[in-house]
Amino acid sequence: MEPNEEIAIRLNSISAAARSGLAWSQQLYERERYERIIELAGEMAEILAGGFEASSTSLAAELRAGWLAQVTPGASGYVTPKVSTGAVCFDPQGRLLLGKRGDSGLWFVPTGWLEVGLTPAQNIVKEIREETGIEARPLKLIAVRDTRLSRATSTGATDLNPAAIHNIALTFLCEALSSELKLHPLETLEAGFFEEEEALHIVPSRARPVIEQGFMAWRGMLTDVYFDPLETL
Repeated sequence: MEPNEEIAIRLNSISAAARSGLAWSQQLYERERYERIIELAGEMAEILAGGFEASSTSLAAELRAGWLAQVTPGASGYVTPKVSTGAVCFDPQGRLLLGKRGDSGLWFVPTGWLEVGLTPAQNIVKEIREETGIEARPLKLIAVRDTRLSRATSTGATDLNPAAIHNIALTFLCEALSSELKLHPLETLEAGFFEEEEALHIVPSRARPVIEQGFMAWRGMLTDVYFDPLETL
């Protein structure tokens, strides 16, 4: 990993720690110190991005305002990663369900943020149904990923900037219980079940490991749950 990437990860962690401190602290001086740490983290992020300018429209000011806006009191303000659920969902013929996303126009497996009040398994059943109209049943968890590691930038580098959402993605192996597609009018432009070669061809390159693991799991060749190696970050 490049030194700048390592610095970006730590700046994000510094900001998160300061926001968690603000969530619990009621003492004025402590709050001022935490806010100053957030301000410095924003300035360092802007320097890292290559264009520090001490102005109200600078990246540093935007990061500071955004980070402070996320602060809420108590346990609910303790900063943790967001969690999403995704499904590698197969029909009886062993074909993978993919949808063309309305927000990006890219093909990917059904996925979405984990909603409050739902278990991860319940959430992925809901996401598959909402996006494609397919009824499905989760079979097992096959992967836990930090999506920052697969979020590519325009230069091909990993996107680990301090403003990036830290998302932990839970991927479930699922079986389709129905076959009629009913697409969400906003979230899904197209959808279908695909053989492995075609699926790997239409998804973005960063999504291919998810697709490959999905087919391996469906064939019984993936017995352990995947997680990012310790040395990754």
